[in-house]
Amino acid sequence: MFQTEQIGLEEGKVFSQIWRSPAPSKVLAFSWKVLLNRIPTRINLLHRNVLPPNASLSYVSCGVAGESGTHMFLHCGVAWKIWDELLFWLQGAFIMPPNLFIHWACWDDMATNKKVKKGLRLVWHAALWVMWKARNDCIFKNCMIRGGELVEEIKALSCDVRFLHVIKLFTRKYNRIVFAGSCVFHKRFHNVHHVKCLGINCLFV
Repeated sequence: MFQTEQIGLEEGKVFSQIWRSPAPSKVLAFSWKVLLNRIPTRINLLHRNVLPPNASLSYVSCGVAGESGTHMFLHCGVAWKIWDELLFWLQGAFIMPPNLFIHWACWDDMATNKKVKKGLRLVWHAALWVMWKARNDCIFKNCMIRGGELVEEIKALSCDVRFLHVIKLFTRKYNRIVFAGSCVFHKRFHNVHHVKCLGINCLFV
């Protein structure tokens, strides 16, 4: 477990930054728990004596023994693919770090201004939330974890007007909501990008 008194300066900086995001409070709180290693992974449940000693500790997505937060959100093959596709989408690149604190720092450093930083943080929180939800659906609903589908869900959450608190433009045509100048990423993209967003099409301009 990550004890509060063991948190260093760099970790403390990350904890202060994760709350500065337009993501919903429950999503921010979840990311905070992930960084503290307080989510009910199989390893944590075993340490709390919730699971029997002979219980499987394998992560359902890849079958690798030792379902930890670091493996689940960073080093599992599915997680790796998700982050790689998100980096490609956002035109960023960095080597996968050993832990989530460094990953947050690398991710946050891609921002060129405050508006983009808000958007990047939003995507980071959405990624953790979607991956955890997919893990639970796999365990309790016997669903498959497909990295490509999760990437699209992360993009959709990051574009949702309720999730992002952006201003809707006055145009609604052909069941499409157009964001012009209000999208946090609009200065990073010079082309038009379509992302399916909660059943509608979100247009990045």
